[in-house]
Amino acid sequence: GLGREHEARLAVALQGLGFRVILRENADRRTLRAVIREFGDTLKDAGGVGLFYYAGHGMQLKGRNYLIPVGEDIQVEDEVDDQSVSIELVHPSVAPGSTLRVVVEEGIGKPSTVGAVAEDVDKGPNDRARGDRLGEAGAA
Repeated sequence: GLGREHEARLAVALQGLGFRVILRENADRRTLRAVIREFGDTLKDAGGVGLFYYAGHGMQLKGRNYLIPVGEDIQVEDEVDDQSVSIELVHPSVAPGSTLRVVVEEGIGKPSTVGAVAEDVDKGPNDRARGDRLGEAGAA
């Protein structure tokens, strides 16, 4: 990850584009699950474009992707479900007519979570294009 300064700049940039930003740093498993629920609830209410950004450790096992929260030390495959959070929890957040981007930035620092939700971004073609560019820029 690029660290807190990068994440803070990203949060400010997203807010400047009209996103409602939910920021949690050093999220443990319980906090990470809670922010995913909050992100999902907000996106369902707001519609539009949602960007879920996670800077931290992740892994893939048997075709499924997992976020590894702060404080977890997975040693064997059997521990993955108990100590990580499946990225699939984010996908039910999408309401009909909404767009979701998920960005996971693998890093060696302490994980942070930024859940950003844009309200009314898909109301017009200019806003949709801005949201699409943002999704591409966030993945870089």
